[in-house]
Amino acid sequence: MKKIVFLLVVPLLACSGIASASLTDGPIALSDSEVQQLSSDTTNNACAATLSPALTLHIPIVSYNNQYYQADFQYDPNTQSVVFLDGQLVSDLSPFTTCTPATANGVTLYLPVVMYDGVSYWARLVNTTAYNFIVTGDGQN
Repeated sequence: MKKIVFLLVVPLLACSGIASASLTDGPIALSDSEVQQLSSDTTNNACAATLSPALTLHIPIVSYNNQYYQADFQYDPNTQSVVFLDGQLVSDLSPFTTCTPATANGVTLYLPVVMYDGVSYWARLVNTTAYNFIVTGDGQN
């Protein structure tokens, strides 16, 4: 059952459209040790993205270009992608001072913690269109 859930979660994250046409930087390059360090931050869930049973993804904090945003997405089974629903600038960073935020640029979205059904995952996504991504790396924390 865990494998089936993971196979549903990862494609959902894969296309999670956080990047928009304004995100034009190059890809984020993380070493294996940086991925492990970011992925190990599962005890403080203030920064953790959450995936609901209805396959809605909420990312409470995303770092992009020295600014911070939150974003919401919905999985679209017809396109097997996640559609961007809403996003906004986060001005009060106090809830997020002790955790690792997701990071984004015009190509890559990295989610160090995605909670689904009590299980912690991580995902690295690459933008394919303005609001869709594919998974290029993923795993259970």
